[in-house]
Amino acid sequence: MISDSCLRECLDMISFNANARKLFDVLPGVSFFIKDQNGRLIYCNSEHRHGLFRYGDPSEIYGRGNYDFFPPTLASTFSADDRDVLNTGRAIWERVELNITKTGVLAWFCTSKIAAKDHNGNVIGIIGVCRKLDKADKRLEDFDLLLPAIEYIEKHQTEPIQVSSLAKCCGMALTTFRREFKLLFRITPVKFLTRLRLHHACTMLNSRTRSVGEIALCCGFNDQNYFTRQFRQVFGMTPTEFREHHGRH
Repeated sequence: MISDSCLRECLDMISFNANARKLFDVLPGVSFFIKDQNGRLIYCNSEHRHGLFRYGDPSEIYGRGNYDFFPPTLASTFSADDRDVLNTGRAIWERVELNITKTGVLAWFCTSKIAAKDHNGNVIGIIGVCRKLDKADKRLEDFDLLLPAIEYIEKHQTEPIQVSSLAKCCGMALTTFRREFKLLFRITPVKFLTRLRLHHACTMLNSRTRSVGEIALCCGFNDQNYFTRQFRQVFGMTPTEFREHHGRH
């Protein structure tokens, strides 16, 4: 974990007024965070801490990075964005992404990140905000053509789904649909569907009311061994290990 003195030093380096930081604690639905040059969290507001990570004590999350909070498939995407800002100094403005909330449902988010610089202009960290979008938000217009596929996935995610069926929903040729989907979501349709199903499995594993085999079937995996392999690949542990680990926290 990062020490309080190190945290204060980092915040002083980026010249971010303490009173200004407090303003973000009273903004509903807005997550605010600051990371150091290694992508480790050094400050965040209460929305980010409670809403995203469900942590109350800052010492539990400060000094940790993306891979400490998210499965590899998500962490690698977030880390790639962080590296781009840190390496180039270029900001990321209003990036719209469809993601999975902690409760396992699909939701649209908008994220912006800027480089934090010291008095000499050297990039030493990242300052960012993230908020959940309403489906009627104008920022989602670029995704309009693919929304029928997302709605189909939401309704039928526990059933066998062919990518060709998703393309048909959108009135696109299969190759066009695959290209557009990956361009906008930065992940293939198959990987997106698998990730969604696995996150729903996590929610069910937390409830401890069903066996791993039952959960696999409920989440659209007819083969428990395949489910376990996919789960380990994404979360770095088996479903049983995930359940045991969660039970200790």
